[in-house]
Amino acid sequence: MSPSIVETFTLPSSAGILADFLLHQDVQAHFVGGVIRDSLLKIETDDIDVAVEGNALIIGKAAASNLKGTYIELDRDRGICRVVVAGEKGFQADFVSANEGIKADLARRDFTINSMAMDIESVRTYEGKVSFTISNLIDPLNGRSDLNSGKLRAVSSSSLSDDPVRLMRAVRLSSQYGLRLEDKTYNQIKNIAPQLKGIAPERIRDEFLKTLSLRGASDSIRLMDKLGLLEQIIPEINQSRGVVQPKEHYWNVFEHLIECVGQLERILQPQFQKSGHCQDDYLDLIPRFQGIEKHFNQEVGDGHTRLTVCKVACLLHDIAKPATKTVEPTGKIRFLGHHKEGAKMAESILKRLRFSGKSILLIADQVKHHLRPSQMAPAGELPSDKAISRYFRDVGNASIDNLYLNLADYMSARGPLLEKNEWKQHCGVINHILSKGLHEKDSKKPPKLVTGHDIMCGLSLAPGPLIGQLLAEVEEARSEGILTNREDALEFLKMRPLSGE
Repeated sequence: MSPSIVETFTLPSSAGILADFLLHQDVQAHFVGGVIRDSLLKIETDDIDVAVEGNALIIGKAAASNLKGTYIELDRDRGICRVVVAGEKGFQADFVSANEGIKADLARRDFTINSMAMDIESVRTYEGKVSFTISNLIDPLNGRSDLNSGKLRAVSSSSLSDDPVRLMRAVRLSSQYGLRLEDKTYNQIKNIAPQLKGIAPERIRDEFLKTLSLRGASDSIRLMDKLGLLEQIIPEINQSRGVVQPKEHYWNVFEHLIECVGQLERILQPQFQKSGHCQDDYLDLIPRFQGIEKHFNQEVGDGHTRLTVCKVACLLHDIAKPATKTVEPTGKIRFLGHHKEGAKMAESILKRLRFSGKSILLIADQVKHHLRPSQMAPAGELPSDKAISRYFRDVGNASIDNLYLNLADYMSARGPLLEKNEWKQHCGVINHILSKGLHEKDSKKPPKLVTGHDIMCGLSLAPGPLIGQLLAEVEEARSEGILTNREDALEFLKMRPLSGE
C-alpha cells in the first residue's frame, strides 16, 4: 500500500449534510465518482454525485426543499437532476437513478477512478469531520489501485463510445491528476476520435475550456493532437502543420501556436511554470501590475476566466498564416494580413463551438491586434502617448490581455534562441504601453468638450459616421493639449476640411 494512502478518508462537510438528509429517506443511496476519488487524493471538492436506488428526481426535489437549494432537472429519461445550495458553504450535488444496483451503475461509468462508491450508511461524522474507512469502499473495478499507480483506464471497451465526450474528459483527467493513459484506453481513444463530431458543440466547448483552464494546457493540447482529438475540435489547425516561418521563428506555425499557450502560462503563472526554454531571470523581466491576478481571474464568458480565454486566443492567433502565406522571389516568407483574416477565422471557429459572444469578441480582438504592440514605434524606440491612447481605444476590453498574448507570442517565436537583451527591450516596450494605459485608465476622464449635438448644430451637419469621426479627433487633440474648451473645439472643427461628408 502506498504510504500516502491511509485507512480513513475525509469527505467534504457538504457530504455530511447530504448523508444526514438521505439517512432519513426510505432509499438506498451511495456517494459515487469524483467525491470518492478526490477524498482518496485528499483534494477538497464541493461537487458531489449521489446514486439513488429509486427515483432520483423525487429525492432531488426533496433535497432541494429540505436544504433550501435549487432543483434542476438534467435528464428526465435517465433520472438525473442537480441540487445547488447557495451561500458561503454552498455546494452542488447531482442525483442519478441506479435502479439496477450500485455495481451496475459503476460499470456504466467512464473511468475506473470514477467508479468507486461509498454507502451513505458507512459515512461517519465525528467532531465536525465527515469520513469513511477504506474497508467500506465499493471498488469492483479496482479504481483505487489505478489511482495509486497513476493510471487512467476506461471502465470497459464500450464506455468511451457510449459517450464520446469522455474522450475529451480523458485528457482533462490525465492533466488534472497527473495520470498516464493506459495503453488500451489510449488506443481506443485514437480509434474512435472521429465520433467526437457527433457530440453537441456546447459539450465539446465546455470540456475543452475545462482542460485549458488547468496548468500544463500546452501539454494537454499536444495529447489531444496525438489522440486525434484536436483536429476534430479545430480542423482548421491542420493546415498549420509543417508550415515554415521566417528565420526569426524557431518553430513552424503549428508548433508555435501550441508553444504560445505554454509561454502564456509561464508568463502569468510563474509560480507553477518554471520549466521551458526561458530561464527564471527572463520571467523576472515580465511587466506586472497591481491586480494582475484579479484581472486574469475575472470570469468573462462560458464560465471561464480571462486567463483561459487568453489561452484560446494564443492557440488561434496565427490560425490564418497558412492561408495568407506568400514567398517572394528572394525567398522571403510573408503572411500579409494574417491577423485580420485570423480574426475572421477565429470568430467562425468559436461560433461553431458555441462560445459566448463575450468570449468570441475578446478572442477575436486579440487575434486581430496581436501584432500591434510590437508595431507601435520604430525598433529601439518607445511608443508615443498618442499611439498608446489609440491602442487602448481600438482594442478596448482586450487591451491588457493582448499585451500578454504579445509577450507569449514573442517568446514562443524566438524559442530557445531568444536573447536576454532582446527580451529585456521588448518587455520594456510592453511595460511602457501597460503603464501609460493603466495610468490613463485610472485617471478621471473629464467630460467631453463637445457632443455630437454640438457638432451637428455648430457645423450644420446631418447625423452620420462623420460625427463620430469628428468627436474622436477632438478627443485626440485634447489629449495632445491642443484643445481645452468647447469654443476652441468647435473652431478647430470649422477650420478642418470636412472630407468624407
